[in-house]
Amino acid sequence: LHVYDQLHTANLSERTRPQIQICNRGGGKSDPSPYEFIASPFASLHRHMILHIRTASPSNGFRGRYEFFKEDKFKVVGLRLAECAYRIDAKNGSIFSPRFPYTLPASTECSYQFVARKKHRLSLSSRIFHLPDGCAMITKEGKDKDSEEWPAQRSLHLTTTDEITVAIRCGPNIDRPALYQIDFSYSREEEEKEEKRDKGGGGAEGLIDSCSMEISSATRKNGTIHSSQLTQRSGCLPQKCLITLKGSGREKVSVKFTYFNLYSPFPLSNKSCPSEENLVAYVLLDSKYSSLEPEGWCRDDLPPNLISPSGVMRIQYTTRSRSSSFNSSAYGFTMEYLFHEDWQMQAMGAQSVATKNCRFIFNSTHRKHGELWSVNHPGLYPRNTFCEYIFYGSTSEEVVHIHFDYFDVEGVFPCYGSSKSDYVLFSNYQTLDRTNKKYCGKSPPRASTSESNYYRLIFETDEVFDGTGFYARYQFLTPQKDSLSKVKPISSSTHLPIFFTILLVVLNFLFI
Repeated sequence: LHVYDQLHTANLSERTRPQIQICNRGGGKSDPSPYEFIASPFASLHRHMILHIRTASPSNGFRGRYEFFKEDKFKVVGLRLAECAYRIDAKNGSIFSPRFPYTLPASTECSYQFVARKKHRLSLSSRIFHLPDGCAMITKEGKDKDSEEWPAQRSLHLTTTDEITVAIRCGPNIDRPALYQIDFSYSREEEEKEEKRDKGGGGAEGLIDSCSMEISSATRKNGTIHSSQLTQRSGCLPQKCLITLKGSGREKVSVKFTYFNLYSPFPLSNKSCPSEENLVAYVLLDSKYSSLEPEGWCRDDLPPNLISPSGVMRIQYTTRSRSSSFNSSAYGFTMEYLFHEDWQMQAMGAQSVATKNCRFIFNSTHRKHGELWSVNHPGLYPRNTFCEYIFYGSTSEEVVHIHFDYFDVEGVFPCYGSSKSDYVLFSNYQTLDRTNKKYCGKSPPRASTSESNYYRLIFETDEVFDGTGFYARYQFLTPQKDSLSKVKPISSSTHLPIFFTILLVVLNFLFI
């Protein structure tokens, strides 16, 4: 695969040399590529890019995504003092390498001066940071402090109340592509102190600012965070690093862990997580932070998918040993985050009601059978949420039948509010149905059939406990006279929308 990414026109000739050559799944010995992984993104320097593939034998080819964007999307907001030298006085934003997202040229020197704001703290966090050998980053805080040189490949995460200058220099010999994007934001110190108070287990006590990270949906809607980005710059142990994810408006935030293996000196012991390296997640509810799992997660116990309905979530990572930093490739975690306004339930095939917070409508004219599940299943469902699943039959004779394959709703029977229980409730009426009982715990409710062509399933959670919710199947049926219909899944071990109907028909024989 030849990549031509420096073209002024869309024309090629035999003398045109490709800037990148890839073969043998990302660079072979006979034809090395400067890109080590085939998943590396490519960007054009100008308006044109051509991909040219040559094949000598059958192969699986490739698949990728492309995007057009305007150059000013990656423009540095600040006062330009000289060539690639800026004075930054905006409250928040990003700085980019020259020609970003294309690789920066060799023999490049850039500097970014961040001013000090009274009673404000500046946070710098590298989102993209590829500095190979031959490049270096130098920071200088204030006027009396010495400059600090950061090794190549190391990410940048620091906070300061002083003026700081970030300089990045690359020599003439760069062995691999180099580029960077660094996010910055100013926040009032009074606000930070207020946020770091432990409001019901907020988990911010003892936090070391140098390994903190704050991500706002205003700058990025989704991304990936590696524990190696939480640079340890203090000799104190244990060290607590805090990742704060902040949405805006009606946004929620979801987190999924794709890798999790925290260092443990006794991996086979039964010690609780708080005594070892651990990770704890907090969600903001009614102006207080509440932990989703009080003891957190440790060792190789992969956390479930997490969601915060308030749009704010904190992830606290506590390290107690140098082993994690010395062997970051083996120990640590990788998490993906996403800010979204809806509940990400499109796969269920139901209609969402924009005016209602959590309402899903199933109509038999659209689909006769399917599945339904709790928000964020199989992860932890959101706290303090009221969800409705409403079923409409197309005719007055139609009914709906629901069968549960999985059920994990935190609570104690009879699932009253006094016991801080979450619950599932069936209703044949649009108003509150007090005749039906609530369901909670680990045992799923029996299969349920509506009395008419209208049926409503209510799922309500409180602000204290959470579980992994439920997974169920539904089917609209038209009962026949003198017949009884029941729906059962073929196999409860699969989540496929397959049903069969057993009809028990009463036959009357007349003997003459």
